[in-house]
Amino acid sequence: MRSMPKGPTPSRSSEQSGMRRTIEGSLHLFSGQLFRLLVNSIYFLLVVRGLGAEDFGRYSAVQALLTALVPFSALGFPVLAIRAIARDPQRRAVIWSGGLRVILIFGGGMSVLATFLVPRGLGISFPMLALILFAISELILFALVSLITGVLQGDERLDRMARVLVGLSTARLAMVAILYFGPGLNLVNFALSHMAGSLLCVLGALRAYGRGWAWPPVAAGKGAIREGLRDGITISLAASGRGFLMGLGSMLLPAMAGLTEAAQYSAGYRVAAFTLVPLQSFMAALYPRFFRRGANSMASGLALWRRSAPLALAYAIPVATLLYFAAPLLEPILGDEFAGATPVLQTLIWILIIQALYAPLGDLISGADHFSYRSGSIIVALLCNLGLNLWLIPDFGWLGAVLAAYGAQFLLLLFYAVKVARLSRVELNARKADEGLLE
Repeated sequence: MRSMPKGPTPSRSSEQSGMRRTIEGSLHLFSGQLFRLLVNSIYFLLVVRGLGAEDFGRYSAVQALLTALVPFSALGFPVLAIRAIARDPQRRAVIWSGGLRVILIFGGGMSVLATFLVPRGLGISFPMLALILFAISELILFALVSLITGVLQGDERLDRMARVLVGLSTARLAMVAILYFGPGLNLVNFALSHMAGSLLCVLGALRAYGRGWAWPPVAAGKGAIREGLRDGITISLAASGRGFLMGLGSMLLPAMAGLTEAAQYSAGYRVAAFTLVPLQSFMAALYPRFFRRGANSMASGLALWRRSAPLALAYAIPVATLLYFAAPLLEPILGDEFAGATPVLQTLIWILIIQALYAPLGDLISGADHFSYRSGSIIVALLCNLGLNLWLIPDFGWLGAVLAAYGAQFLLLLFYAVKVARLSRVELNARKADEGLLE
């Protein structure tokens, strides 16, 4: 077990003040994310209607895989930036420079590999030019956006973080809208617009906020990169595993159940994913505080979780219920090709409640620097998800993918709860032993 440095326990007044600041920060981020939700909804509608069911099924499978690979192209540097800057704000420039080099090298290499390996791995046909453009957009440009927002999040500049994310969504929507209302969408020009929007966001964010830490760049030696490499790999495993955990159904359904059924699942899944945005905003505001609390003691971080989990559930339960009854509106909005998206959404939406429970627990574990346990738990849950998908999809189609997702999510919640309980018990026993020696 990692030894916890002892520090002063936060007073009740400081806890209340800290939680108020967290809620204010998350509300500020949420206001931006709410606008982003609107922009992403319009973007989603244009892409669905512009591509049609089969091409949307292809795109969803490729996008789910690339999104899950993004953490490896950055080797965990966005999360390392949050931890480093939350504990020492003077490390902004060094952590950015190290992350930039890692993303350009690893993201570039992975983009080339993805171009040749992804279609074979997913068992679908996909235009090579479109694939390389999507790979560059996600594995290099989106990884850079993640690193930029990681620096801003560690500094608790959630207003700026929100602007960067809104800028990404708005730029992508503008590029897609030009094509949708002009020559029309196909996989190749859609991929080009996707990459152009991502590039505009990166350049705009660096120009607006990067002076002093991102521009001009500082020298970052191998030692600065090597310092966080071990934790970076385990962070990458955890983040990538989370991406695979939710996106595995979209990846496997095209080859195992057909492109049309995959499109229904992906459409329902995308709508369910939109509801995670406010929860993610709240967790983004809390994440740096978990690192600061974790450096103090497990009990301190657990106190923060006890205060935050009820707030997360207060959002998740009513929103899941509301969306369950609103799901029939999907068919007239998306079109007749996506009539099957309604039952997918009604079945999948309750995962929001599970995530409201286990996401803060996972951040609590990371905040205490137990990255390897979180990564190991996610990998085991992912293997469970894969096995259930391979078993259930041939007989139940999209419903098999949903059941597999639930099984993996419940398993992850169990792993996190067991770890937190064990760490808390060990720390409590150690504290009692120390008090006994003092007496």
